[in-house]
Order: sequence, then C-alpha cells, then structure tokens
Amino acid sequence: MPNIPPTAWAIGALAVLYIAVRIWATRAEDRRRAAHEERMQKLMAEREAAQLEDESAAEPPDSAIGPGSLAAVTSDKDPKPERAASPQVPQVKVRCRACKTLNDESATTCAECGAEL
Repeated sequence: MPNIPPTAWAIGALAVLYIAVRIWATRAEDRRRAAHEERMQKLMAEREAAQLEDESAAEPPDSAIGPGSLAAVTSDKDPKPERAASPQVPQVKVRCRACKTLNDESATTCAECGAEL
C-alpha cells in the first residue's frame, strides 16, 4: 500500500460523504416534488368538479342578485340601491374636575354634581 498521509484519507472520506449526502438530498427533493405535483393534480381535479357543479346549478334566487354580483350586471332587473353610509362624527366628552363624570362638550355645568366645567 502506498504511503498516503492521514489528511488525504480524511479529505477523501469527506468527499465520499459529501457525494452520498448530495445523492440523498436530490432523491428527497424529487420525492417532495412528486408529492407536491400529486397534491396539485388532486386540487385541480376538485376545482374542476366544483366548477362543473356551479355551472350545472340553477339560476341564483333574486336575493343573491346584488350590486356586487355579476348577475346584477347581466340581469334586466334594477339592483337595489345601496344605503349611503353616514359619516360618524366622534362625540367629544369633557370630564368634570370635581366628580370625574363625562359630560357633553356643549355643557357648561356637570350633569352629575352641578359643578362648572
């Protein structure tokens, strides 16, 4: 046997170990990708089945037709007008110095103790 230094043997062993780990990692990644593809195919099949069910379903009732749905755009009926959202004005309260009760901003005296605000 040739005279090979121990560090060369260690480097060779590490190289073989590195190659083995790389092969194992590649196979694990291939298995992960195959499982992912299988799950995606299953989900796509379920999605297509749900779309076929939706297409075969009858027309939605009148309550389902609203301004947010596509049926409202294609329907001959006028959609119900949406209620205008009234802006909420924050109510300002003033705390009484004497009894710490909250009073309206326009109040001049405390509703609880009668002290001047």
